[in-house]
Amino acid sequence: MALPKARISPARFSPFILRDVTLAGTDSVKAAQTVRPEAWSRLAGIDLDKLAQTTRMIGLDEVKDVAAQVLQGKI
Repeated sequence: MALPKARISPARFSPFILRDVTLAGTDSVKAAQTVRPEAWSRLAGIDLDKLAQTTRMIGLDEVKDVAAQVLQGKI
């Protein structure tokens, strides 16, 4: 199954960058085959306990309120 290529504007990442958040991932489509194993290896070493402490799940019904808090700098 092939996934369509997404065109993501850098502006969409601005809130994360301004809050010193690292968006970790790998672009497996554009990354050279020689660098993919290293990228996935580094991601595999993420401390899941630390990740759990810095993230939270919200329901779809909470998105509007949480987004407002983010825009107000409360989160």
